[in-house]
Amino acid sequence: MCAVEELIDSGPLVGAAFIEATLALMPGIRQKLERGAVVLDAGCGRGHVLNVMARMFPRSVFRGYDLSPEAIAAARELADDRGVRNVDFDVVDVRNLRDELEEYDLITAFDAIHGQISPSLVLANLARSLKVGGVFLMQEMWGQERARQLLTAAGFTRLRFERLAADPLNYYCVATLV
Repeated sequence: MCAVEELIDSGPLVGAAFIEATLALMPGIRQKLERGAVVLDAGCGRGHVLNVMARMFPRSVFRGYDLSPEAIAAARELADDRGVRNVDFDVVDVRNLRDELEEYDLITAFDAIHGQISPSLVLANLARSLKVGGVFLMQEMWGQERARQLLTAAGFTRLRFERLAADPLNYYCVATLV
């Protein structure tokens, strides 16, 4: 279980508080989610983040992709147990994400990109999948210089690095295409 899942898994109040803290890093995204946005969590693991967000924003649609069939099964079970209907989970290798061009208002990746076989290809595919005006939020353990290099090469032009009090070991990068 990654650091984010441990935070989310410790209870609904901590989960909502964590989501609120990450939303605060992205001005305007809360309003998009309230109106109805399309969100992807790349490397969603057991789906904790998306299940919390889907309950918070019932007008939005959430997708979670992960390589692990076991993690996806757990994410689906959690969604079913909580009665969350605006979230889908699938086993998808985001290296092969080609057909979802400019589809997402928000893409998140919590501690998931550095473990990919080809992080550069994954980031380029995520950049292509982001709508104009969309936001990519990446939480990682890489150094910021490495992240900056990979994100810039993938097509992201605006990068901002932040830290959260609830997660002092990692940084969060808010990236956009324009």
